[in-house]
Amino acid sequence: SAVNIDVSSARQVACAPGDVAAFITDPRNDPRWMVGVASSRTDGEGVGVGTRVHRELRAKGHTLPMTFEVTRLDAGGVAMRSLGEDDVHIATSVEGLDDGTTLVRMTGSGATRDGMLGHLLGRQIEKGVVSSLHNLVTVMEGAVRG
Repeated sequence: SAVNIDVSSARQVACAPGDVAAFITDPRNDPRWMVGVASSRTDGEGVGVGTRVHRELRAKGHTLPMTFEVTRLDAGGVAMRSLGEDDVHIATSVEGLDDGTTLVRMTGSGATRDGMLGHLLGRQIEKGVVSSLHNLVTVMEGAVRG
């Protein structure tokens, strides 16, 4: 049966909001911080509302190609919805804090297709939201230090 997704997580990143927003809204960076994303590309140059982002997800030895459409893109972050069999919504937002750092929130919601691949995908997204934010902190703060 389908897996319902309802997950949210937040982490503080010791980087400026503009830098974090620029990083998370560029799909070419997805494999660097998003857990389970092996590759990510768009159909053309630039990203905006309506852009299709093609991701190859890997979970437990399975490869799951998915296409997302950008539904919101602004200085506050990005939101996407899946196209095809699944009804998955992923949103990542940034909020500047008074100390110059950034609070990043990531949410996943919706439902996956029936069957084993749907189950794998649902679990991957649920675990991936928390783990991806951990990776984002490591990557962004490492770039500042390095």
